[in-house]
Amino acid sequence: MKMCIMGVLLLLSTCNIHAYVPDPLEVEYDNYTVNFDSLSNQERARMTWIQGDTISGWWTNQQAYLVSGGELDESGLYSLGLSGSHERSLGGMVSDQEKHVLWGVSLLN
Repeated sequence: MKMCIMGVLLLLSTCNIHAYVPDPLEVEYDNYTVNFDSLSNQERARMTWIQGDTISGWWTNQQAYLVSGGELDESGLYSLGLSGSHERSLGGMVSDQEKHVLWGVSLLN
């Protein structure tokens, strides 16, 4: 786990991207799970991302996320799932204009 987190931080520094990384979530052993179903399911909406709060402990270099069933082609962070479904996943897409869409979680074991 530490190698993965260090890799994300290294990517941030080599890409010269500044993202707010919240205080780490304390986890016991290897029991960390996350549920993205709290993300909006309002099709084609642009929702504000609150660092460390939209999904507890998670951060991104984006200020908002888009809601889609996968048909949008705009760069950004996405709440993906069927229209109106509360079963969501988190994903991202990049383009020539915006080459870096980063997200992650900070953990303390």
